[in-house]
Amino acid sequence: MKKLLALLMATAMTVTCFAACGKNNNSSNSDTSGDSQKEYPTDGSVYNDFKVGGTAIIGSTTELTGDFRWPGLGQSSAPAADQDVMRLTSGYDTLELNQTGTYVWNTTSVETYRGEEVEHDDGSLTYKMTIKIKSGLQLSDGSEVTADNYLAYLLAMSTPVSKEGVSYNRAGYSFVGYDSYSAYDGTNADAEGITKEFSGVRKLDTYTFSIEVNSDNYPYYYVDTLGAVSCYDTKLVLGEGVEIKDDGNGAYLTSAWYEKKDGKYAKASHLKSAREDVSSYAYSGPYTISKWDKANKEITLKINPKYAGNFEGQ
Repeated sequence: MKKLLALLMATAMTVTCFAACGKNNNSSNSDTSGDSQKEYPTDGSVYNDFKVGGTAIIGSTTELTGDFRWPGLGQSSAPAADQDVMRLTSGYDTLELNQTGTYVWNTTSVETYRGEEVEHDDGSLTYKMTIKIKSGLQLSDGSEVTADNYLAYLLAMSTPVSKEGVSYNRAGYSFVGYDSYSAYDGTNADAEGITKEFSGVRKLDTYTFSIEVNSDNYPYYYVDTLGAVSCYDTKLVLGEGVEIKDDGNGAYLTSAWYEKKDGKYAKASHLKSAREDVSSYAYSGPYTISKWDKANKEITLKINPKYAGNFEGQ
């Protein structure tokens, strides 16, 4: 009897999910009863027959905490509900997961990609990925997406500033030059083995950047997955007054990133406050946060009309 009851409950939950998440029944693409080998277009159009508009209410067994920008960063775990919000408000990653769980290059945001193995004099191997972002992409506030939107997090979260602010500085640990760059504190560029430039991370032009996987992490069968770089509002990550530069030796952050106040990094305080700020910074994903009710643990999302789509253009 207990097994039967469990089966009935599971069936009821499944029916509820499909009823709530179903596609427009008037769609010509909703009939999948034909040939199982039928080919569908890969541009996302077959999935774009949803009826847009209205409201959906989603419940979760885990509480929302307000950590929607970088859920769990620097902590031992991240609440599932916070991660759900992050995924709904983030987009334009260089690689995304398709319906089968496979990483694919996101052709909505990536214009070109080139990967090449680099052999060094000592026989070690590294792997360089050069990525050009498509022009014309926009964040939710209408600002244009450039290489800076991908490099900001990678550079900032590999420094002592982020270590102090959000207890994390490992974003670029897989790339050439991480040890030297992560040890730079804004004042010690003359010390041996320390550089203000991240040699394995390059800003090549407005839309193009490269990252070079170090020999500790290459050869690696899934090396391309290390090229999965996320897109953020640069002001969210860096605050005001910080620029991303590259003079030929690697990308770096200007001195304002390392400024101190009362013995503490000023931008560390920015990182602490920015991660829970839902209104001051733009979003890159299909939705934006329009209201966060911390007392009732309720959040309201709305469609981001500037979003160009996922890897299928959906």
